[in-house]
Amino acid sequence: MARRKPESPSPTAESGGVPYAELVHTGMLLGAEPSVPALLQRLTEAAVRLADARYGALAILDEAGELAQFLTVGLTEAERAAIGPPPAGRGLIGALLADPRPVRLDRLQSDPRSVGFPPHHPAMTSLLGVPVRAAGRLFGALYLTEKRGGSPFSVDDEAAVLALASQAGVAIANAEAHAELDESRQLLIALGEVRREVIDAVAIDRILHAIAEHTRRLSGADLTLIALEDRTAAPSRLRVEAAAGAGTSDLVGRVIGGGWTVSHDVARSGEAEHVSGRDDPRVAPLAALTGPLADLIVVPLATRRDFRTVEVCRREPGAPFGPRAVALVQHFASQAALALAHASVQEELRRLAVAEDRRRIARDLHDEPVQVLVYLARQLEGLAGDLPANDRGANRLAAARRTLVAVVDSLRQLAEGLRSPILEERGLELAVGELVERFRQRLGIPVDLRRDGMAARLSPELELGALRIVQEALTNVERHAGAHHVVVSLRLRDRTLRLAVADDGRGISARPRRRDGTGLGISGMRERAAALGGRVRLRSRPGRGTVVTARLPLAAVPGGSI
Repeated sequence: MARRKPESPSPTAESGGVPYAELVHTGMLLGAEPSVPALLQRLTEAAVRLADARYGALAILDEAGELAQFLTVGLTEAERAAIGPPPAGRGLIGALLADPRPVRLDRLQSDPRSVGFPPHHPAMTSLLGVPVRAAGRLFGALYLTEKRGGSPFSVDDEAAVLALASQAGVAIANAEAHAELDESRQLLIALGEVRREVIDAVAIDRILHAIAEHTRRLSGADLTLIALEDRTAAPSRLRVEAAAGAGTSDLVGRVIGGGWTVSHDVARSGEAEHVSGRDDPRVAPLAALTGPLADLIVVPLATRRDFRTVEVCRREPGAPFGPRAVALVQHFASQAALALAHASVQEELRRLAVAEDRRRIARDLHDEPVQVLVYLARQLEGLAGDLPANDRGANRLAAARRTLVAVVDSLRQLAEGLRSPILEERGLELAVGELVERFRQRLGIPVDLRRDGMAARLSPELELGALRIVQEALTNVERHAGAHHVVVSLRLRDRTLRLAVADDGRGISARPRRRDGTGLGISGMRERAAALGGRVRLRSRPGRGTVVTARLPLAAVPGGSI
């Protein structure tokens, strides 16, 4: 090329036909670009200008030497869409990548390595291709076609584009190094924020959300999910515990159904997987929940007790995750898992401390106030016995004794709620069974206990809260219902504990209530359920009995997993 066109944005100088002034100017622009994607787009556009070509493309290899991306210049969006998927690396494109030496053809169709063009591809005749090397490795190749004016590409064009590719290689290596440093900085910031959440003793669900959001940002994903595998179910089920990205606000709490998934395999192997959403049937159950997925990284996020995975997803085809993104996600997830395990241990220690305080309070109640009140009740009983049967004072002493006995009973129930050895040692199902049996013996009426799916231990907070709700509901039946039959049910489904206490008594409208309608311990039950992320409902009709139901989700409780 003897001379650049007058409209060139930079001055040129002739020396063997190569525009060195423009090369220097373009090299400076490339070297100043810190973003690798922007640099590659600038490189392709600069090569098109430099060789006065109509079309240009940059084939980019991944770390395994496979064609990963194909950037184009000169094609409209409609033309790219009509052509279809990007090249697979065959023909002249693959030849230049396999044998990275410059290629200059007046008519590319005449070359035996040419495999032709797909339908709707623009006509292209002349070709100039040069390799692009960065940091000692083959990064990709530049392809230029259709020199304007109809003439073939010249030796000067080849020399100019080779010089540009050499400058670009240095700029790419520098930009990649800058990107790696920035990734390391972002990784340290993300890990620091997750650890800060742990140090601040925030709830596990907030820590999981922070992990999901930071993973999405680090990887450049469209959305990120964290799924917990419930291995007590048959077959095992995955439930979304945290989500980040557009359109994920309603995914938390949803169950990923539809069969075996990549997450199942990753949870069992402990090894990350990078799969295509279009080719791997194990992605279909997740895609049914999120919408179509083009590319997916799944890494383990396991702790001693729970089996979690992180799903890092891109929706649009054409920009798959690279090996560096996979490695970055793996490293962050492994460090986040350690922080999550530490948070779980801290939660357990706090629960144990609360349990110890409850045991101490229950012991103190039993050893001091209860024993003193029992002694006073006996003294009152003795004093009443010393008086004539119809004596007014004897009746008043008997009434006082009954009041003391009621207070003793309430304190004992409170102590039992604070500490239940059976609950601590053997779980909610047996603790409720003991509670029902004591109730049956006191009232002498039939009580049915129905259980479904209660094979595993739940979190201590959930078990204690559920026991207290059942206990309060049975206390209401004993004091107010006048029932002849009671049914207590426990059911664990879809990571939700459902409790119900139903009686055939007189109904709630015939019982005393506070003006705000929250008497009979209902407000206390509702407060307990709300603290556990659940709710309590009451249904009653005069003369037709009462049903108290509670729904308590496992996920809302710190450490609340089976």
